[in-house]
Amino acid sequence: VHVFGWSLGGHVALEMAATDRRVRSVIVTGTPPVTPGPDAIERAFSADPSMALAGKEVFDEADAPAYVAAMLGREPPADLVRCARRTEG
Repeated sequence: VHVFGWSLGGHVALEMAATDRRVRSVIVTGTPPVTPGPDAIERAFSADPSMALAGKEVFDEADAPAYVAAMLGREPPADLVRCARRTEG
């Protein structure tokens, strides 16, 4: 299999590559290299109120555009906001 991982999925992809012989290739994006522990997480990620939205099960009307804008670092395109609203918690 070929594995693509984004963010936490990138860490999962790296673990898969290390433990599963079926993995032929791995592409990761948005996956900062971190060692285990809260201090490493704090160094790898910029603290921002929008980070709490990543774990929110249901977005309200203002959450989706705020989250997408934080991930892009700019005004969010309407199509990506619609996609964010459709995701499952």
